[in-house]
Amino acid sequence: MNKIKKNLLKISLILSVVGAFTTTTTNAAEYLVDRTVATANNEIILESELIDAVNKYKANLYAKGIEFPSDNDIRKHALEQLIIKSLILQLAKNNGIIIGDTEINATIERLAMTQGKTTQEIINDYAQQGYTEKGLREAIRDEIIVNEIKRSQVRSRVNISEQEIKQLAINLQENYKNMKAYHLANILIKLPQNPTPAQEDKASRRVKQVQKLLQTQNFSTVAQKYSDAPNAINGGDVGENLTVNDIPSYAVQAVSTANDGDVVGPFKNEMGFVFIKIYKSQPLKLEPVLQVKAKHILLTTSIIFDDEMARNMLNSYRDDIINGDITFEQAARKYSKDHLTAINGGAMDWTNPDVFDPKFKEALLNLKKGEISVPFKSSFGWHITMLDDIKKDEDSIEAFKIKAHEMLLNRHMIEESQNWERELRGSSFVQIYIDEN
Repeated sequence: MNKIKKNLLKISLILSVVGAFTTTTTNAAEYLVDRTVATANNEIILESELIDAVNKYKANLYAKGIEFPSDNDIRKHALEQLIIKSLILQLAKNNGIIIGDTEINATIERLAMTQGKTTQEIINDYAQQGYTEKGLREAIRDEIIVNEIKRSQVRSRVNISEQEIKQLAINLQENYKNMKAYHLANILIKLPQNPTPAQEDKASRRVKQVQKLLQTQNFSTVAQKYSDAPNAINGGDVGENLTVNDIPSYAVQAVSTANDGDVVGPFKNEMGFVFIKIYKSQPLKLEPVLQVKAKHILLTTSIIFDDEMARNMLNSYRDDIINGDITFEQAARKYSKDHLTAINGGAMDWTNPDVFDPKFKEALLNLKKGEISVPFKSSFGWHITMLDDIKKDEDSIEAFKIKAHEMLLNRHMIEESQNWERELRGSSFVQIYIDEN
C-alpha cells in the first residue's frame, strides 16, 4: 500500500479518536480530515482523490457542453473509474511497467502539435480543468500505463483471421459507397456472471424502468443515471463515424434499419441488457490508407553491448552513409541484425505504418523522403531508418484489407476491453465505505 496513503489513513484514525474525547467549543480548531472511501486490493482510495475526480469530470462535461447528471451519479461513476484505474496500475506495477519523463514530454508535445498550440498552452488549458502541471504529468503517465496494460491484456484475447479480413475488405471495396456511418450512444443494465433469479428479476425491473423513462426523457439523462457502462457519465456516447462493423453483431440489423433518433433494444448479451440510441447516420467516408516504403538497420543489445554502444555505433553508420563512404543498403547487409530485411539492404515493401512498433512509426513519420533518422530505440532494439517514399492508397484491395483489419480490431477491442475490465473487477478484492445510493 502506498506509504503516503497509509500515513493519511493513520492520521485520519488518530484525529477521529482524539475528536471523540475532545469537547467541542466555539474556539475549537476545525480539521479537514481525509478518509478512505474504498479499497481496491492493496490500495486505498481517499475522499480527496474522489473529490478531485468528480471536479475534473464536471469540468470535462462542461467543456463538452454535456448536461450534468446528479452529484451522486457523478460520484458513483467517478469512484468506479478510480477503482478500475487502481487495479490496472497495480497490475502494471507487478509487471514492472514504468513510464519515464521522456515519453510524457513527447505525449504533451504531440498533443500540442495536433492542436496547433505550444506545450505551455496545453498545460494552461488543462489548468482550467483543475490540473497542476505536476498533476497533468501524473495523469498522462497513468493514462499511458493504463492504455498499455489494457492493450497488452486485451490484444491477446482478440483473434482475427485472414479470412475475416479478406471478406470484409472485399465487401468494403464493393459496397462502401452505399454503407453508412453512425453516431451512437448506449445504456447498459449489468447482470452478474451466473446471476441468481433475484438478480435477473432486479435487472428486468430496471430495464422496464429505463424503457418507460426513455418515453419522456432524453437518452443522455437516462444513461447518466441508470447505465452501468463506463461511458454513462458522458450520456452513454459511444462515438461518431461508427460502421456496422463497430456495432455488436446482435444489434447490427436493428441499427441499420432504424431511423435517426430511434432507440433500439433492449438486447441481452454476456454483460447484461443494452439499449442503443441512433443519433445520426450518414454516408460512410473512408479515409485513404497511408503507405510507406522504408529501409532500416537494427542493432540488438546484450550484457556486453549496451544501449550507449548501440546508439554510438548507429551514429557512426549514419555519418558514413551521409558522407558517402557507404550506402545504406551496404551498411544494412553488413551490420543489421534484422536478417529478413538485411539481405535486401534493409528494405521493406510498401507497408501501413500502423503495423510498426509505435517508436518506429513515430521516427519514420517524422522523416522527409530520403532522410535518415537519428538512432532510436523500439521494443526490438536500436534502429536507424530511411524513408524512401510515402503515398496514400485509396483503391487497392491491400488498402481495404488494412481498413478491414482496423475496423475488426476496434470492434473486438472495445468488446473485449469491457469484458476484461469486468473480469478484473470481479476477481479483485474491492470494498466501498460510502453510500452509493
